[in-house]
Amino acid sequence: MAYAKVCAPYHTWAVRTAVSAGMCALPTRDQLLMKLNETNDSVEREMRRYIDASLPIIEYIDELYVSRNISLDW
Repeated sequence: MAYAKVCAPYHTWAVRTAVSAGMCALPTRDQLLMKLNETNDSVEREMRRYIDASLPIIEYIDELYVSRNISLDW
């Protein structure tokens, strides 16, 4: 799980426990799609639209950071 690799090492025991409990309460992908009355195909189409619409914004922010010599120290 991505959380365990990326975030958990920086969280306290209490936060890790709360995140774990919260994740157990989440529906599976199939359950979520059923509740949303969606299919894999419809979700993929919508995500593609979102990604396509977001790309110019992401590129603008990237250019802004580069032009101002702003770096992220991840």
